[in-house]
Amino acid sequence: MKVARLSVLIAALGMAFPVANLVHAKDVKFPKENDPAFIFTVPGDWKNAPDEAGNLRVTAANESCALSLSMIQDPKSARLLSGDPHKALDVLYRAIFNGAKIDDSNRRQDVEIAGRMGTAYIGTTKNPQGEEVNVTLILVKVDDNHAASLTMVTTQTISSEDRDVLEKVLKSMKFTEAK
Repeated sequence: MKVARLSVLIAALGMAFPVANLVHAKDVKFPKENDPAFIFTVPGDWKNAPDEAGNLRVTAANESCALSLSMIQDPKSARLLSGDPHKALDVLYRAIFNGAKIDDSNRRQDVEIAGRMGTAYIGTTKNPQGEEVNVTLILVKVDDNHAASLTMVTTQTISSEDRDVLEKVLKSMKFTEAK
């Protein structure tokens, strides 16, 4: 399920075009109807839509980067992210990375996303056009019943302007509280 979603995300990243349009920004909430949820701002020309697995796929207009977000409502998954998540999550991320043929060289680091600490697993793979792309999978505990994942895919040729836009999108991310 997640491997197929990641493969589609990688396939969408073909060629990089000029920098994203920052003039018109739009706010995104995912999931739209439930909490907790990701909330963040993207340039108005970025596309976002649910994928076939119900996750949210967000793609820059020039396809230099894409994000895939999922919110998991499962106390067991959320508990995996408590304490030292590295051992428990290694099995999950390995399955995802191996299934999508991502070379990771065991690169991981602690990161903060939307105000929560999580773990980033970093690798590279090739898209269907044979171009190498960067892949970062971030796993984070949202609360006692929810975990979230954010997969980021960028082209190797992403411009500094596009990278800056992506960083602004990531910095705008917050989580709503469960009701």
